[in-house]
Amino acid sequence: MNITRSKGGTEEREVPLEEVQVPDLWSAVVELREVGNTELADQVEEIWALAGDLLRTLKEIEELRAEGALPGEESQTDSPGPASSQHHPDP
Repeated sequence: MNITRSKGGTEEREVPLEEVQVPDLWSAVVELREVGNTELADQVEEIWALAGDLLRTLKEIEELRAEGALPGEESQTDSPGPASSQHHPDP
């Protein structure tokens, strides 16, 4: 499974899911709290947690597809070409 990074931007590119990483933002959260910007610290922490959750979910979906365990989905090994996914789902 590939992820489209910077969709629609000048640096749009496809990268394999296994190469996608969520940077560790904990030190930024701590520093923001130390300077008294707790609201921004909470927002950064929430975004960091959400990004990690979404990445884990995408990896789980990729594993289930590879196993053929998703109803109505072909196994990735049976598909004619690489699957791609945008980095954000439609609401």
